[in-house]
Amino acid sequence: MRGGAAWSSREGHIVRPAVRRDAIRLAPLLRQADRAEIQASSGLPAQVALQACLAASEAAYAVTHRDSGPDGAPLAMFGVAPHPLGADVAAPWLLAAVELPKVSRAMLREAPAWITRLSAGRMLCNFADERNHLHLRWLALLGFSRLRRVERCGPEARPFIEFVKLPST
Repeated sequence: MRGGAAWSSREGHIVRPAVRRDAIRLAPLLRQADRAEIQASSGLPAQVALQACLAASEAAYAVTHRDSGPDGAPLAMFGVAPHPLGADVAAPWLLAAVELPKVSRAMLREAPAWITRLSAGRMLCNFADERNHLHLRWLALLGFSRLRRVERCGPEARPFIEFVKLPST
């Protein structure tokens, strides 16, 4: 599922397959809440965590502003990775730059189609830092359900919310 051409939205952004350079360029631009989530969940520097997400993903994409072209600095990266529960489950992820609000409404409108594409009929399940209110709000708007609160997650032993979205029937 990796590869493919860039997809340009009428809404002002371009979605294209992510490459290693995107992780390097996005890391210093990350929202503070995303940076804190990375630190709490993995203890890794942002760039290393982004590169790990990219490497582990079966599909990963970068979002750039149309004005900067497809080679512009990413506003976000997102994708889906295999889940330890098996082939019927996938782990979605999204990490974004402070500048994401420039295209967030358009992305929210387009997200259901991307979720369908990335899920490929599988259940989607992952964790989000309880402090990352924007992520939790996006997940709720996109039809994900909170499964449970995990009190001590990651090297910082912070509370995380496990979320899930069942496949459409």
